[in-house]
Amino acid sequence: RASLSQLSPDNWSRSEHLKRVIKEGMRLHPVASAGSIRTIGRGIMTSRNELLPTGSICFLPFMLLFRNPDIFDEPDSFLPSRWEVPTRDMLDAFNPFSLGKQNCVGQ
Repeated sequence: RASLSQLSPDNWSRSEHLKRVIKEGMRLHPVASAGSIRTIGRGIMTSRNELLPTGSICFLPFMLLFRNPDIFDEPDSFLPSRWEVPTRDMLDAFNPFSLGKQNCVGQ
């Protein structure tokens, strides 16, 4: 609040702190918490060496992904500072509006 009070409302969109607060809020309370359902177009080998065959239906709940302790330290805590220097895994995992042709048109 202190950093925003120093800016006029017209300049709030330039606030890096506000961007981190919003991102962290969206991580903890994703707009599409149910996640994404896709039919995969090619076979995929998982990190556990399991094959997902072509045509498999995959479901990824964003609520679980965004609170994965292997990706986010203290995953249930509100820590906007985590976005100051995010890891590659954090950036790859954080897609609150989904990806591809079926992503959210309202983003």
